[in-house]
Amino acid sequence: MRILTKKLHCFKVCPSTKIILHNDPNVFTIDNGCGTCITMSSKSRELIAATYHQFRADISGGSMCFTEKQRNFYDQLKKHHFGAGDNCNTIVQICISRQHLLETAIEATRSFKKEDWIKHFKVIFSGEEGTS
Repeated sequence: MRILTKKLHCFKVCPSTKIILHNDPNVFTIDNGCGTCITMSSKSRELIAATYHQFRADISGGSMCFTEKQRNFYDQLKKHHFGAGDNCNTIVQICISRQHLLETAIEATRSFKKEDWIKHFKVIFSGEEGTS
């Protein structure tokens, strides 16, 4: 299905882009928020507006609120970790120096494989007593 058969104008769709529906059932304006406005007429005005809003919703995470997005993120994270088998329950102990934190941390994790990064870390600072 083709909505527009001719390329009239082109600009980047950004979060500030708005579709303004006019009183005339076929007329609408596309405003990109940066000074470019295009007023068009189409019998498919509602379809164009709905397609645009669905496109924007898909890009921005749909119609979910922040807590739903956060819950979805954590659910996906849990699926990933449980799919890793016993790797996510394994504890990796690394010993680093507080005086040379970055260098010793890089050295301690240099040989890690992708599956090592989902394990639990127990960090021990060399020369310091700690609680378990």
